[in-house]
This record gives sequence, structure tokens and C-alpha cells, in this order.
Amino acid sequence: MISSFPSEAFAAPWSWALAAAAAAASLLVALGRARRVRRRVPPALAKAAAEGAATFRLRDGRARPLDAAARARLGWGGRLGLRRSAPARALFAGLSPADPENARPLERSLDALEEGGVAFRQMLQDEAGRLWELAGLTAGAGAYLTLRGAEGAARELIALRREARALREERDRLAAIIDGAPILMWRRDAEGRLIWANAPYRALAGAQDGTQDGAKDGAKDGAKDGAQVGALRELRSGDPRAEGQGAFRAEGRRSAFEPATGRRRWFDVRLAPQPDGSEVGYGIDAAPIVDAEASLRRFVETLTGAFANLSVGLAIFDAERRLGLFNPAFADLMGLDPAWLASRPGLSDVLVRLRESRALPDQADFASWRRELMSLFDDPAAADYAEMWNLPGERAIRVVARPHPQGAVAFLFEDVTETARLERKYLTEVKRRRATMDRLNEAVAAFGPSGAAQFANPAFARVWGFRPGDEGAPARLSDVVARCRELSRPPTDGAPDPWDRLLEMMAREDSRTAWAQRIDLKDGRALQARFAPLPDGSILTAFTDITAAERVAAALRERNEALEAADEVRSALISQLSERLRRPLGAIIGASRLLLDDAQAARGLDQRTIGCVNAVVRAAAEVEAVILGAGDMAPDISGEAAQAELGARRWGPAFAALVARAERAAAARGVRLDAEAAEPAAAAVIGASARSRRIVMSLATAAIQNTAPGGAVRLGCVVTQDGVRAWTEEPASGGGEDRGLAHELASRLAESCGARIDVSTDDGRTRVCCALPRAEIVSLPSGGRPEAPADSG
Repeated sequence: MISSFPSEAFAAPWSWALAAAAAAASLLVALGRARRVRRRVPPALAKAAAEGAATFRLRDGRARPLDAAARARLGWGGRLGLRRSAPARALFAGLSPADPENARPLERSLDALEEGGVAFRQMLQDEAGRLWELAGLTAGAGAYLTLRGAEGAARELIALRREARALREERDRLAAIIDGAPILMWRRDAEGRLIWANAPYRALAGAQDGTQDGAKDGAKDGAKDGAQVGALRELRSGDPRAEGQGAFRAEGRRSAFEPATGRRRWFDVRLAPQPDGSEVGYGIDAAPIVDAEASLRRFVETLTGAFANLSVGLAIFDAERRLGLFNPAFADLMGLDPAWLASRPGLSDVLVRLRESRALPDQADFASWRRELMSLFDDPAAADYAEMWNLPGERAIRVVARPHPQGAVAFLFEDVTETARLERKYLTEVKRRRATMDRLNEAVAAFGPSGAAQFANPAFARVWGFRPGDEGAPARLSDVVARCRELSRPPTDGAPDPWDRLLEMMAREDSRTAWAQRIDLKDGRALQARFAPLPDGSILTAFTDITAAERVAAALRERNEALEAADEVRSALISQLSERLRRPLGAIIGASRLLLDDAQAARGLDQRTIGCVNAVVRAAAEVEAVILGAGDMAPDISGEAAQAELGARRWGPAFAALVARAERAAAARGVRLDAEAAEPAAAAVIGASARSRRIVMSLATAAIQNTAPGGAVRLGCVVTQDGVRAWTEEPASGGGEDRGLAHELASRLAESCGARIDVSTDDGRTRVCCALPRAEIVSLPSGGRPEAPADSG
């Protein structure tokens, strides 16, 4: 360090002496100034400075330090430079009042000190939390400030003030909470005077805000007890409660009239005695409970009225197993005395009374059965009881028990005698129908809306070799169709595939119609299948084995063909015999007439011989007429006509066929035939039996045979719901009652069905009428076959 100074410094020793003299002079000047300052500082400030306080002179808003502590406060001699004074507000800017609530603003205190000489003392706090005591005082005409660290007593005072402020804030918060509580709270002294009440209490009593603080003026509030809270003196006991729990004493439910709303309010009152003899009261709003209880009473009354009109018996037993509620239907249904039931008997007593009146089902162990019913009260969660009581006289009572969370059990008694009877009848009918279906030779199966098999009779297994729904057999319609398709042949007559049509029918939920179709199996059998929708969306399938019937039909067709051939031979033989008989018979008649003519001309025969010859001529003519009639009726009496006209036929086609045959017979004899037919309104559903048609044809044949060539015959026929009416008109021939073989055949057929034939002659015309009975009418369905077979005659 010495080597760093220039060597010239040591060459002038006199320079050090000058520097020392200057420093000493400066020190003397400072000491003199300090003595002058001490002489001007008042004693109070000197004492404060002696105690370590920083003292300042306040003038024109600026603070001038008077001691070292004050100068240190200003930073005198620090790196900021020498300061003679500073603004007072800036000097104390880093300090804030330690008790803001009770402190006067520092700026106002400084102004009052400098302008009016008003002394002050204030506790301040810096940013580090240290406490400072700032005092303002005057001495002479000057204003001074002292700043020192707070002592222990001052610190404790500030802490107490802070605690008091926190307690006041907590008190205000609690008071606001209590005033906002939805209950009444009040306090009375040992003499019963009201000394405090919260806002709801005051509002109910009509008191004004701010009068509840009885601690300030207890006598005054006690005097106003009657005026301000007089409404609560109207409290009267409602439903007294039991003694309160713990330190509370229950005063029961009480009501008070609220002047503001003009209504009465209910409260549950609790009182809490205090150690000083006072008493704190709590009034909990019981309006919801009172309203709920009133609603409950009205609800119970409504239920009681509703239960009284129920046909189902109701009996409710409480947790003590005593009857709490019952309706008249219970007493009537079980035959119990209502007055006895009103005495609230126990469940055990009710069961014993029912057993004595034989209103309980017979039990092998009545005691155990009764204990089972009584156990329903032990476990409400498991108290779920339902049983059918079959009583003497075929009565059936359905009993259901339902638990209540609080231990009560409700019993419902329903008379299901008629329901049980209908159910038994239904089950019997179902069994009967199932047995009937099982005994059918027709294979029947039903499939539900989803396609699942619901039913299949044993005949289905005989026809197809499996039964839908059985183990190992298809159970859905699609699978059943696949199996049946494998066993059947495709249709060969151009008809649609029945299985595809069946699947389409199941897929369509609307526009389903029943249909039938023939199905040929690969083993040579033939089935008549019928498919029909059911009301619930299911499909019924039925398959009839028609193999044997077709074989019989084939045999019948062969026999019919043989009969037709025999009929043709018979008809030809009859015609040939008739022709051969007519020739010699005509020769006999002609020879007899020639003989008679010659004898009459020569007059060679006597009268007796002439009579014999005339008899021979007449007999031959009669024989000829019979032969002619038999030849004309040969088709009618042959098997050909019987087979062609067998069974009932619709009116239109049947009468047209009769007219056609009659016209052919009339044309052969040279007679004109006029046919008349009245179309009935029900012609589409009415048919005539074979016997009625044969009678009409016989009447037409007789009319044609009794009419000379060139004549005209009228034929009419009407079929109605009341019977068949047929008639013929022909020229009168004068032949008397003998109308030939055809008329005789018609008469015999009419007599066989209880009808008759009337013959009348008027204006040269012979009219023959026949009215057949209703039995000759057959109602035909749309297929053209009769619903019931008619007598074919």
C-alpha cells in the first residue's frame, strides 16, 4: 500500500500539518453548533432524546433532526448524502396506524400540531411489524416530534385493542347469524324479564330493531316486555312434548298470533337454564309440521272414506300387532263384528275369531301357521306374504300382506271366488282343447309372432317325422320350413312355393289372409296344407294327409267311368228296344185299323168283333205311348243323369242345364219351349238339391210329351229361402188325369219330400204347379259346395 503512493507525498511534510489543522477546525465548529442546539431543545425533548428517541423540529411541514437518532432516521451521512430536513409526511410514509379503528389520520395530526399546537400520541407499525410510538408536542412557539420503539405496556395495549376489535367483529357476525336464523331466540333473567331477543322474535312481537339489547338497559326492556312481546303471551299449549333431552326442557308446542300477517304461527319451544339463573329460550317454527299433520289427518280421512267404498277388505295392524284401521268390506267379507273390530283386537285374536267362524283355510298345524303370520312383523323387509285361502262353500279369498317401514303390516282380502271359478274353467277348457288337438289326425302347429313354435300336436310328428319345440327338433318357423322343404317336392302346376309364401306371411304384420295349397311329399304322400293368421299375430298351420282320399277318389272315378259306360249301354238298349217294339206295334195298330175300315165298308163284321178290334187298337196306342215315354226318359232315369246331377248346385247353372235338356227334348218332338226364371236376391248363396232339379225336369218332360207337335210349353222355376216353386203350362189335350210316366215320376218324387203337385186347366191351358219345402234349399259357401249335404233323392 505504501509503495502505491507517489514519492512526492513524503517530500512535503508540511502538507500533513495543514490537513490536521483543517480537521481540528471543523471539529470545533461542529461542537459549537451542537452546544447551540442543546441550548435550544426543551427539557421534554432532551429527556426523550436521552431515552433514545429520535427528535424532530416540525416547521412548514418539514421535519428537522435534532439528534443523532433523528439524523439516522433521515439517513444523514449515509450514501444519500447529508440531509438537513425532510417532509414530515415522506419521513413517516413507511409507517401505518397500529389501531386504524381508533387512530386519527397522521396527516391531520401533523397539521393540527403545527397549526394549532394540538399535541398527540399515536402508535404506528412499520412493514416489518415493529411498533413505534410517535408523539407530537409544543415547546414555546415550536412544534416537535418524537419517535421511539414501543414499550411492553404499549405493545400489550395494542394487542388488547386488536383482540377487542376481533371480539366485536365476531360478536357482530354471531349477532347477524342469530338474527338471520329461522328460529326464535330470547333470554330472560332470573325474574323472568326479557333481556335479549333475536330479530325473528322481535319481528313476531312487533318490537323495533335496536331494542333487544337488554344488557344495556335491562329494566327498560323488562318494562317493555308486555308492550313489545305481548304477542308471545298468547302462546298456549298444543301437544305437550316429553321432558327435553340434556339441558333442554321441552315446553311443548305453542302458538302465537302474528300481527304483521294476521295469522297464527306454531312453534316447538325449548328452554335452556343458565348458571346465572337466567334462561335461554328457542322457538322452532312448527308450521310445516302442523300443516303436515293437518294434511295427514285430511289424507287419513280421505283414505278412510275411499277404503269404505272399496270391495277389497283392508286391515292394517300397527307395530304392536293390534288392528289400527279396517274398512267395512273386511268385516263383511270375513263375517266379523265391526264393533269388536273397533276395539282394536290383536292379530292373534282376529285369527282365532276367524278360525271359530270357519273363515280360515283348514290347517294341519294352526299354531305354526299363526306364528308364521305373526313373524311378518319381525322383519319388515321380508314381510311379503301372498296366499290363496280356499274356504268352505267353494269360496276363495286372496290374502296379500304388505309391510310398512315402521313395523306395521297391511293385509288385503279380496274375494276371488268367481275369478277362481273362471280360471278353473279356463284351465279345463285349455286342457280339453289341447287334448282335442292331440287326438286330431290333422297335423297342427302354431308359431308365435316372433316365429317361435308355441304348439304342435302328435299328428305333426306322424306327418313330418318331427315335432317343433321338442329336444333336437327345430323350434323356429324358419328352421321348420327348411326341414319341411327338404321333405316335399316343388309345386309342378305353376303354383307359388308354399314355404316361401309362409315365410312372407310371417314377415308381414298386416294384410294377412288365410290360404290353402296342396303339397306333394317325396315319399309319395299328398298333403292339403292350410295356413291362417291368429288375432295375436301368431300363425296356425294345418296339414291333412289326403293320400288315401285321393286313392278312393281315383277308384270312384274308375267306378263312375264304368257306370257311365254301363248307363250308355243301358240307354242304347232301352232306345233300341223301344224302337224295335214300336215297329211291330205300329204294324199291329195299322193292320187293326185297316181291318176295321174294311169291315165297316163291307159290313162283314158284327159289332162284337168291331169292339174287339177297337180295344186292340186302343191298347196298342197305350203301349206305344208308354214305350215313347220310356225312350224319352231314358237319360233321366239312367245313371248318367244321376251322376251328372248329384249333389246341390247353384241356382243359375242348375236351371240353365235343365232348360238346355228340356229344349233338346222339345225340339225332338217339334214343340217350342219358353223358360222363365226369377233371379233371387240370394242366388249366389242358394242352391237346389238334386231331387228338386229332378222333379222340375220330370214336369218339363211330361208337359212336352202331352203337347202335340207345333205346340208351345212354358217352364218356370224360382228358388228362394222358403223353398222351390216350379210350374209348367201346356195346351189342354183332353187326356184326363193320365199325364204319362214322367208326370207319375214327378209325383212320386214330390211325395217323398212332403210336397204335392197341383194340376189345373183354364182357358185351354193346363197348368201344373209344385211347391217344394225349405228342406230342398241348400246354403252354399263361396266355393260352391253345400255346407251340409242335401238329400239327393
